Amino acid sequence: GALVTRVALLGEERVGIPRSNLTTFGFRVPESNADGKFTVPNLPQNGRVALKVGHPSYAQEGTADMDAGATDVKVTLHEGVVVMGDVVSRSGNHPVGGAIVTLQNAQPPHDAAVTSSDGMGVFSIRLKPGVYLYRAQGGAGASPGWERLTLTEKGPVERPRLIVAGTGTLRGKVADAKSGNPIAGARLSVKSAGNLAAIVRTGETGEFSTDVCAGESTITLESAPGYYPSTDPALSMVVEEGKNVELPGFWLMPIPTFKVQVLAEDGVTPAPGVLVTVMRPRQFGCSVTDAQGWAELTVARLPDDGKIVGMAEDPAHPLGALFSMGRDNAEGARVQLFPLAEVRGRVLGKRDKPLPGVAVGALFPEETANDTLLLWRTVTGDDGTFTWTSVVPGVPFCCAACAGANLTGRSKAINLAPGQSLDLGDIVVPEAAPSENMSSMLGKSSINGSTRSAN
Repeated sequence: GALVTRVALLGEERVGIPRSNLTTFGFRVPESNADGKFTVPNLPQNGRVALKVGHPSYAQEGTADMDAGATDVKVTLHEGVVVMGDVVSRSGNHPVGGAIVTLQNAQPPHDAAVTSSDGMGVFSIRLKPGVYLYRAQGGAGASPGWERLTLTEKGPVERPRLIVAGTGTLRGKVADAKSGNPIAGARLSVKSAGNLAAIVRTGETGEFSTDVCAGESTITLESAPGYYPSTDPALSMVVEEGKNVELPGFWLMPIPTFKVQVLAEDGVTPAPGVLVTVMRPRQFGCSVTDAQGWAELTVARLPDDGKIVGMAEDPAHPLGALFSMGRDNAEGARVQLFPLAEVRGRVLGKRDKPLPGVAVGALFPEETANDTLLLWRTVTGDDGTFTWTSVVPGVPFCCAACAGANLTGRSKAINLAPGQSLDLGDIVVPEAAPSENMSSMLGKSSINGSTRSAN
């Protein structure tokens, strides 16, 4: 009696197909027999799919992606806990029947379970313990937004209660403040009654549209690739039931293309063929300086301080430099190359035992290892030692060794001169031992562990 309620077709686009929607076209909902066996027909040949399985006495379960022709699929259902709640109207507090209630797992892969309210406005469903977000939609309207529900093995702390009201529509547009052109891909969030109601993105025309619960809603323009954050990103509007509300336009200033000229050691001669990499914000790719030493850098977003950090590195000679740019010098910064320096050291753990395969990186002294700009990273050898021969001089940094979760050690802060070679000595990682709680990277491929790289 278990039903395959939904099939997800996986590929360049993910398409979810509720099987019950196909019954009017003659397709049945696959159901397990007395032996628990089931067959899902009519799947695309050589495709990849995932399934959702439901049963009145068990919590919904999803499968990992698999080949469409798989014959050894095994789905284990768990009893879970029963969640019972109510859907009522905002006007008159009357029960609302036939409302679709969606409960989405807050943890990846964010599976959603769907049920509906009966004539008394009551809904019931079995779910595995966890944290969920839930909302209701139906002919009578919708709840203001997603609400949070925590389920333990004993069930929810309190009975969920969803209040629905009529809906209206918000429409708006995001555009470039300089050219007036529409901005596609801008992300906006909508909150109603303090709850997150929707996340929307603009299309090719820069326009967006979303249905919201009647009443006051707040629309926040969160981000748009290639543009500065809005100076006034939030807008509150009152929406009446059944009405369309046109919002004032959002205007954003484009982030400029940063231009930097790289000069040779003498500080005068342009340096062509130098690799220039943006390190903050983190992004892939690099630029190469032209015959006059110029390189152009584009970024999709800016850090909170409005400054980017980049590295210039000569692929043919041990020369490099670190630089920072902001709006004030976006059009013509200059950076001079210097001979790279070298740093060595050793990582020790419990009882001063060398730790092999530990990641060692360089970061600014005032930054934390959890959210940092890594100037470079390498891995310790069998004897716990490491060497990095591409240290940019004139930049204060310290070395941080990471041997697993919460197992880190740091060196003192240093600032090397051009061409200097320095032995840092020992970096001690407290309470780390070469055991199950020490993470080794030896034998794992790494683009940063053995080659000189801007990252």
